[in-house]
Amino acid sequence: MYLGVAGSGVAAVVLNVTATGAGRPGFLSVYPSGSPRPPSSSLNYGAWETVPNLVQVPVGTGGNASIYAGGANVHVVADVTGYYISDLSNGSGLYRALTPARIADTRSETGLSGPLGPKQSADLQVSGQGGVPASGVAGVVLNVTATAPTAESWLAVSPSGGAASGTSNLNFRAQQTIANRVISGVGADGKVTIRNGAGTVQVIVDVVGWFSDASAAASSTGRYIGLLPARVLDTRSYLGGVGTLGQGQTMIALAGRGGVPAGSIGNLAAIARPMLAAMRSIWPTRSRLEDERGASATNRSPLPAAQAVKHTAISHPYGPSA
Repeated sequence: MYLGVAGSGVAAVVLNVTATGAGRPGFLSVYPSGSPRPPSSSLNYGAWETVPNLVQVPVGTGGNASIYAGGANVHVVADVTGYYISDLSNGSGLYRALTPARIADTRSETGLSGPLGPKQSADLQVSGQGGVPASGVAGVVLNVTATAPTAESWLAVSPSGGAASGTSNLNFRAQQTIANRVISGVGADGKVTIRNGAGTVQVIVDVVGWFSDASAAASSTGRYIGLLPARVLDTRSYLGGVGTLGQGQTMIALAGRGGVPAGSIGNLAAIARPMLAAMRSIWPTRSRLEDERGASATNRSPLPAAQAVKHTAISHPYGPSA
């Protein structure tokens, strides 16, 4: 057992992996120990960048996960934020996907009353918001964005009512806009606490799913099934039948690819050098998603497993990339 992870019955772990201090660009791949290293990356970084990404990985030999660094020597920070169990006898921890919904935006004082200052924390109500039920919720999946920071800092998200964990979910430089996926438990009051390290920063929070608690009936629907990472889209080589993303959106087929039957967890890495400030979004087709213009790092996007996701829409709405 390590930092709260059970010593047995663990199918996969959730890690917030951060790369920092590399003198040139590189990448990290996270995969089950004892398995062949996949050709895909879990996180990409530039010279001297600090980049986080949320990684869900099945455990391998000895209950371990391997981290491979390619392209440059780099410092790696890995924070465990949760794990998936192989026990199917209860309904705890079943994932329920939502169409992304914005539940907080400090710029408009939605959900949170103004930007977070240095060493300031704020509690955000998540149960009963954005499609999350008011009860029966053990945890939530959030997309947290930091924008317009006045200083180099970090944000940490944890269940309300508990002590600070000493870990961060995303790190940023002054005036950088960056997002990361966050999986967090909720407090007894249905809230999470968001902490800021230094300076002042605007915070945006979208909820994209939630996990059931032990009150749910046992089911296999919503159980996490880990796969070795398999690349299903690479616009550089037209893998997936898609070239460089221009204005508008395109469709890629996911069903039946990379070991995925009808639902998926996509990991979209935007690596092009944009001519304009731009964003890329990944979401199930036939649903509506709004997002902010701004730079975004590789970000993990859980898609509804309960629906047959045959295609995923990828949008690059602010012009072509060089």
